[in-house]
Amino acid sequence: MGILTAYDKFIQVALKYGLSVFGLPKTGQTTVYTSYDDGYYQKGSSAYPRFIDNGDGTITDKATGLMWQKDHWEEQLFWYDAIWDARVLLVGGYTDWRLPNIKELMSIVDFGRHAPCIDTDFFPNTPSARFWSSTTVDGDEPYAWNLEFDNPYVGSASKEDTKCYIRPVRGGSW
Repeated sequence: MGILTAYDKFIQVALKYGLSVFGLPKTGQTTVYTSYDDGYYQKGSSAYPRFIDNGDGTITDKATGLMWQKDHWEEQLFWYDAIWDARVLLVGGYTDWRLPNIKELMSIVDFGRHAPCIDTDFFPNTPSARFWSSTTVDGDEPYAWNLEFDNPYVGSASKEDTKCYIRPVRGGSW
C-alpha cells in the first residue's frame, strides 16, 4: 500500500465507525426515457472517480470503502467452497478476503450498463453470470442469495447443487 493522504485517513476512520461518507451511489442511468425518471434526476453520489485501481489486483470503491478483487474467480464453485476459497485468498498482500454479503455485491452493479452490469474498466472480463453472496436466504437455510450481472437479477440457489462465480471483498462496515 502507498502512503495514505489525510483524506484517505479520514475516509478510513469514517468507515470504521459506520458513517456514510458519500451516500448511495448513482445508478449509472443517464438516458431519460420519460420525464422524471432516474435518467432525468440522476440522484445519488457520484464519488468521482468511484473506483480506484490499486495496481495490485485490487479495486477500492470510494463510495463504500470496500476493496474488491479486480478479477473474478475463474471457476464456478458450490457455496460452501466459495466461502472457504474466499477466506484463503492472497491478493494485493491481503489475507482477510471474504465472500461479500448480498448488499455489498449489489453495490457494484452499474445500471447504466448491460451484460455485464458492472464497470468493466475496473472489473474486466466479468461474465454475465451469477455470483455468490455470503447471505443465506432467511428461513430457507439450504439456499443463499446470488446476483446475476446480466440483467442484473438477484435470486437464490441451492448452496450444495449450484455453482456460481465469486468476487471476494475485504474491509468496510456495511
